[in-house]
Amino acid sequence: MHYLVRFIGEAPTANEANANAQAFADDLVERGTYDYYDPYPHRYEASGTTVPLTSDEGQVAVIEALAYSRTEFMKAIGLVRRMLEAHTDEAIYQDNLPPGEDEQRPSRFDLYRASGHAGTIALYGDGEFWGEAIRNDADYAESMEGIDQSTLWVTSLDMHQ
Repeated sequence: MHYLVRFIGEAPTANEANANAQAFADDLVERGTYDYYDPYPHRYEASGTTVPLTSDEGQVAVIEALAYSRTEFMKAIGLVRRMLEAHTDEAIYQDNLPPGEDEQRPSRFDLYRASGHAGTIALYGDGEFWGEAIRNDADYAESMEGIDQSTLWVTSLDMHQ
């Protein structure tokens, strides 16, 4: 599955922020969080772009990333609720669940996604600056407290998971 992931980082220039974001993306691929990324606008026009966080484009990128993370979390939590209501603990543990009515088969992977610590996270802070995933609006607000945003950039990359 491809989606745009946004990376917030501190740098003196857009080029340096972009290079830092791609280095961070390389690290996420190496860890197995993502399969690969495309820094070019083949699938998404914004892929490979870096804009100031304080710009309209930067603010929209953050809003879109948080909205995407919320949507994916809500899908996962819905599947988890359905799974817990309809199946025994043993069936869930064994991952022996039939397809749902809508043909979307719930699985233990949905528990992983719903945790918010992995799965479809669409916003990261530079690992050295914030410590990685920004999972929700509260994480974002906390990460911005007392920060001079004038040297912060947002880089968008097409990531595959």
